[in-house]
Amino acid sequence: MRRLTQLGARYGSRAKVASSSRCSFGVRYYADGSSNTGGINETGKPRLTYFHVEARAEVPRLIMEAAGVDYVYNTINHKDKNTYSLPFGQLPLYQDGNVSLAQSGTITRYLAKKHNFAGSNDTEFFAADQIYEGVRDLTTRFYELKFRKYTEEEKLKALDKFNTVILKTWLPYFGRLLLLNGGQFFVGKSLTFADIAFLSLLQSIVRYHTSCANYVLTEFPSLEAYRNRLLNDLKLKHYYEDLDHEFPGEPTKKIQFSPNTTPNVVYADNSDMSFARVVAKANEEGWMKIIYEEGDKKTYPQKGQKVQVSYVGTFPDGKIFDQNTHFVFGLGLSQVIQGWDVGIATMSVGEKSRLVVSPEYGYG
Repeated sequence: MRRLTQLGARYGSRAKVASSSRCSFGVRYYADGSSNTGGINETGKPRLTYFHVEARAEVPRLIMEAAGVDYVYNTINHKDKNTYSLPFGQLPLYQDGNVSLAQSGTITRYLAKKHNFAGSNDTEFFAADQIYEGVRDLTTRFYELKFRKYTEEEKLKALDKFNTVILKTWLPYFGRLLLLNGGQFFVGKSLTFADIAFLSLLQSIVRYHTSCANYVLTEFPSLEAYRNRLLNDLKLKHYYEDLDHEFPGEPTKKIQFSPNTTPNVVYADNSDMSFARVVAKANEEGWMKIIYEEGDKKTYPQKGQKVQVSYVGTFPDGKIFDQNTHFVFGLGLSQVIQGWDVGIATMSVGEKSRLVVSPEYGYG
């Protein structure tokens, strides 16, 4: 994604176009996509116009990213909204040739059909649409948290309620629907706008605050694995890296070395170490551990003792290969992979962490 210093010049990650900030100087776009300059989207590329905020335009953007579309993302000030002819006075606005559509849901469905993310038949389309509507309901609750002004104390209470009440209620619905369809996609045997919309929302939630990311990781590991798999399959890493630059005020979850533990142990909080660097270091050192929730920091297992763990095993692409909620083994007796013997020895009772192991410390 390219970015100019002028507000109003945002590009889709595959777009290479001139600044679209001309709308601030009297260019008026009408409902048919034409403008008072005499052209219809004169760049010749699809144009998505919205405010400079990560919100209702994200699902349409993600659909175009997944489809490899060369598009223009045009951000404007609220005061410039009146330079556009909008059927309900609301953005986002999608324009492509003679097509001009407002309302985020309408744009999403149009793009899903246009780029083959609408299922293989009408039944699959409406099944995907049902899930999409559920995503929109949860999105409304998330935006209440994200955009409301809080004191610091109020914010902590709101975050706790969002994690332990709202996510605890809603994410199991999505988890069950995903599992009922085999765990790969929500509908049918291929990606639909239901998957893209849910991925977009889940990304927004885990990027919003570390507590949200930790809650999803520890309480809903199958959805976390699904999220990571789609990010990898759709090659969206650079898109979200650019998004972090585009909206720098929103906290991101990075990783830092813990000064009080071995060099193989890091904490999941605000720092400058990316997960990719953790994986790279795991390949060098044999293993790495990311702590998401501290245990009692007193009771550590000793060699020969039996330990009980709950775990989800995933490949680098997020695909689950094994999971168990009450697995018991003897520590340090080579009953499990080497990465477990050395990594779990550093965990205290109640701790929640992610172990990243090299092939040599795993299954070879």
